[in-house]
Amino acid sequence: MSVRSLFPCACVVACAILTAAAPAAFAASTTVTEDFSTAPTTRGWEIHNDASLFLWNSTNENLEVTWNSSKTNSYFRLPLIPFSSENDFSAALDLKMHHIQIGTTPGRPSTFQFAFGFQHRASADATNFIRGTGANTPNLAEFNFLPDSGFGPTTWPAMFPTNGLMNYSGNDDFGLFEIPTNVVMRVNLSYTATNHTIELHILTNGVTMGRVVRAPLTETNASMGFTLDAFSISSYSDAGQFPGEYEGSIFARGTIDNIVTTTPASPIHSATGGLVDGRWQHQIVAEAGWTYSLEASPDFDSWSQASAPVAGTGSAITLTSSGPESSAFRFFRVKAVRQP
Repeated sequence: MSVRSLFPCACVVACAILTAAAPAAFAASTTVTEDFSTAPTTRGWEIHNDASLFLWNSTNENLEVTWNSSKTNSYFRLPLIPFSSENDFSAALDLKMHHIQIGTTPGRPSTFQFAFGFQHRASADATNFIRGTGANTPNLAEFNFLPDSGFGPTTWPAMFPTNGLMNYSGNDDFGLFEIPTNVVMRVNLSYTATNHTIELHILTNGVTMGRVVRAPLTETNASMGFTLDAFSISSYSDAGQFPGEYEGSIFARGTIDNIVTTTPASPIHSATGGLVDGRWQHQIVAEAGWTYSLEASPDFDSWSQASAPVAGTGSAITLTSSGPESSAFRFFRVKAVRQP
C-alpha cells in the first residue's frame, strides 16, 4: 500500500511552506461523521454522473437517494485517504427504504442490487466497470441488497479484489432475509484485516435483523487484496449484463442519515519545507513501518522520484531532493509505502 500527500509548490523564485504542530501521538484511525444538517458538498462530498439521484433534504436533514439501474453508474461519495485490505475500516448509517421494485428495465426482469460502501474511484469511474456481471468491478467492499426474484431476498457484504471478480467463499457469505420499507435500520459494515473478513450487522430498535453476516476473502483474493479511497452511495447501471433469463434491474428510493466512517489515518503528519543550499528539504513526522520519499513534477501530470527513501521512525525525518533546483518550477509531494 502506498499513500501520497501533495504539498504546495516549490521553486527557486518562491516557495510555499506548510507547517503544523507535531501530534503527541499518532492517530490509528480517522472517523468522519455526517448528519446532513448542512449541505454535504461543502464538506467534500461529491456527485459523480447523475445528480438527480441524490437530493439533500435541508428540512429533514437527510439524503434522499434513488437507485435507478436504467441510469449510468452514479455515486454520491466522500473521497478518503487511500487504504487497503490490510487495514481495518468500517461504516455505519441509518437507512429507511420507501420503495423497492425490480424488473423495471424492459428485458431485465430479474433482481439487481442497491448498494453503498467503499470503492476505488478510478476503478469505479472506468467505462468498463460493469456491476451486473460480477466480474468487472475491481476494488469494492460494500453493502448489497438484491430483492427476491426466486432465490430469496439476499443481503450481501460484497467484496471484489483488484481483478474485479466477486469474492465467494460459501453460502455463509450472504443472508437470506428481507430489507423492509418504512422502517429505520442501522446498517453496520466493518472489515477486519487480521482475518480478511467483512461483517454486516443490521439492527432495528437495537434488535438484530436476520443474522450477522460474515464473509471472508478467499485465500487467493486475500493475497491479491483491494485498494479503496472513497465511501460511496452507489446507483449502478444494469447495462452490460450477460444475456439470459437472469438479467435484472431495480428502482428503489430511500433516505440515508447519520453516516459514520472509520478508516486508517494518514501516515504522513505535520510538515514543513523549504530550500536549503539549493535543494528542497521537507520535514515530516513519520510513522514506523512506512518508507518515505519525495516525488517531483513540473506540471502535476508526470512524477518522478526526487529523494532517497527514508524509513519512518515514529518521529521527525527529513527528505532532501537529489539535485539542485533550477530556475524552473517544480512541485513536490511525499510518497509513503507500507513496509512488508
